[in-house]
Amino acid sequence: MRKIIVLCVVVLTVFAYAGAQTVEYSKLTDNWFWSIDAGSFAKIKNPGRDFRSVVGFKMGRYLTPVFGLRLDAQAYINSNILNPEMKPSKVTFDYMAGSIDGLFNLNNLFCRYKGTPDCVELVLVTGIGVIHGNGNSDYRTDKALMKIGGQLNINLGKSKIWQFNIEPDVCYYTNSGVGHKIMNINRAFGQVTGGFTYKFGNSNGTHNFKLAKLYDQLEINALNAKINNLRNVATEKDNVISSNLQQIEDLKVKLAECEAIPKTITKSEIVTNTTLAPVVIFDQGKAVINPSQAPSVNMIAKFLRNHPASKLLIKGYASPEGNIEINQKLSLARANAVKSMLVNKYKMDEERLTVQGMGATTDVFSEADWNRVCTFIEIAK
Repeated sequence: MRKIIVLCVVVLTVFAYAGAQTVEYSKLTDNWFWSIDAGSFAKIKNPGRDFRSVVGFKMGRYLTPVFGLRLDAQAYINSNILNPEMKPSKVTFDYMAGSIDGLFNLNNLFCRYKGTPDCVELVLVTGIGVIHGNGNSDYRTDKALMKIGGQLNINLGKSKIWQFNIEPDVCYYTNSGVGHKIMNINRAFGQVTGGFTYKFGNSNGTHNFKLAKLYDQLEINALNAKINNLRNVATEKDNVISSNLQQIEDLKVKLAECEAIPKTITKSEIVTNTTLAPVVIFDQGKAVINPSQAPSVNMIAKFLRNHPASKLLIKGYASPEGNIEINQKLSLARANAVKSMLVNKYKMDEERLTVQGMGATTDVFSEADWNRVCTFIEIAK
């Protein structure tokens, strides 16, 4: 019996690896199914004896598109109409059987899984378990069980959520611990069941395995190069950010140092230039001081004597009529005429006097004729 179990494990492992295909990762809760079925059971030799009906429930999970495991529970109903002399059973289900079965999808093993199940699939079934008799004393026995069979699955609908199954099996049994060979045709029965299977929904959005997208080496190399490039860019940006953060910290330190310096306020004198009231008016087109304007020049000379530290800016102007260039020269000549009088007649220091020709303007007075003047501005000390 141990050899049989070891052989089954080896076969399961080989088929599992042989059927490994590139499908999307499945969670533990993916690819589960349940089945209900019903059928008939009879011994291989002398099938008229112990002929029964059978009902079953199965729950399992496919680990790969090729290999799955299930728990199979079956109940056998005493319906022996071919052997009326058999002792009647006192219970409805006079045999109960349970097994752990391995499922090997031959379509996916030999033709590979294409992303959706085939419409018709062939599945090899092998399993080990136990069968227990519940009837009168002739049937109260526990027997080791080995199952070999197959499934014909017809997938229904576009999504192939449901299956219709037909499953013929041959089951060998022996009394536990007696030492009988389990592969004995005298201790074998056959059964055929039919039923339906429902596949639970998966995390991939379907009720079946989903093929993973494959990339060739060139695509992988290109993606790796892109990843490395993005890492380099990220590293450079991290370095810039680190540098900027350090600069911010340095500026904070300098700011703190500046704020720690005692604040001193220096009172400074605000100085402005002052325009003096007297003006000297000239005749049109002339740069000679009219005798009537001598009192204005005298007032300026008196101001300079009373303020020996003061300096004056003499601005000459012309009225807007006439040539611009001539008016510019005329305005400068008028300013120089006033300066000459202050220097020659009133003996003022020439260094204290500055002249400037302002050209033609109407900004000094609103009347155009009044702008033939010289004005005086005390230069700020």
